[in-house]
Amino acid sequence: MDNKKLLTLIIPVFNAEQYLDACLSSVFVQWDSTLEVIIINDGSTDHSADIIQRYCEKYDFVYIAQENAGISVVRNMGVSVSTGEYITFLDADDIWYDGIYSSIKTIILENSPDGMVFNYSEFFDHKEHVFKLIKENKFTIDHLENVKL
Repeated sequence: MDNKKLLTLIIPVFNAEQYLDACLSSVFVQWDSTLEVIIINDGSTDHSADIIQRYCEKYDFVYIAQENAGISVVRNMGVSVSTGEYITFLDADDIWYDGIYSSIKTIILENSPDGMVFNYSEFFDHKEHVFKLIKENKFTIDHLENVKL
């Protein structure tokens, strides 16, 4: 594979110091040269910039700091500078599940899908709550009705 990235992960950040270290750690523990990470600080007034700077010293990623413009502007900025074949987003108060990038990478390399949807979990009240968007693992090809669902 040349310098083109397989996946671009865009992480918008706004006053997320409470969660940001866990978020970035969950990404960079899985990072490899096929993953482009773009972190956009949307005018945070807390210590988010300091946390991002610590990661700048260890890892190679795109860091953009801008005045607060809102989540849509941030995501569009990330898309405009991305180089990945695929693009995804991760909020600064979320974490990547262990091994998720390996799974994503395998699916992309073996199947070249147009898009992917995954189940997710939320943690509140000291419990994990699983949200199943997908009932079974399968690939759907050329069925517009499935896309609408």
